[in-house]
Amino acid sequence: MKVHRIIAIIEVENDNSITSVEVTNLHPTNNDIPLAVTNITTNGSANNIEQVYYSISKRRLAIADKLKSIARSINEGLDNYERDEITDDNTINETNDDLLL
Repeated sequence: MKVHRIIAIIEVENDNSITSVEVTNLHPTNNDIPLAVTNITTNGSANNIEQVYYSISKRRLAIADKLKSIARSINEGLDNYERDEITDDNTINETNDDLLL
């Protein structure tokens, strides 16, 4: 198993309004689009959307790198899980402990 993509929602508060941005990192399937803004909404003004979008767009590569780091950590955990699965084969030197599992 491997991470296919990461979808994150970022909420920014400004006075009494909230601007929500959904960003998608298509890790590792598409290096041409390091981070895509897939949805942006606000209960405030269009200026809020512009400020949040500009801030994310300007730092797109840094944000994408952090999300890729998260994907790598998850992938390592998945790889370790597959190696660390518990098995009970009751070899000759073991007692039958099936009732304990």
